[in-house]
Amino acid sequence: MEILDLFREFAKKIQKDKLITSYKDAEKNMNADTDLQKSIEEFNGKKADLNFELTQKERDEEKIKQINAEVRESYESIMNNENMKNFNHAKEKLDKLVKDINFILVEAINGVDPMTVDPDAYAGCAGDCGGCAGCH
Repeated sequence: MEILDLFREFAKKIQKDKLITSYKDAEKNMNADTDLQKSIEEFNGKKADLNFELTQKERDEEKIKQINAEVRESYESIMNNENMKNFNHAKEKLDKLVKDINFILVEAINGVDPMTVDPDAYAGCAGDCGGCAGCH
């Protein structure tokens, strides 16, 4: 299990990376923002109301239109919140890191020298070669 031990050491180092700590800080700030959390709860409530109205046999189209406008307005407000913006930006960076790590790992397993793999060169590649015409 030498590979797993090496990976665990690698994972410990990843946890200390600035990108990870920035993500954790952004998540903490987002969760601590009581106004944002209240807005998210209200948004979820409005979405539930909209879904309920959409399932009624006798739909009130005007009410649906009003609730839908409220849902869109609520969503826009949430997405414009600084803590949400910071969290989403940090999450995008983290998601890219995870995708890049996975890509390098898959390429290494396929025999490519991991030191030469450039994930950005294959930006459109998801790492699954099943439907691929080839990138090498």
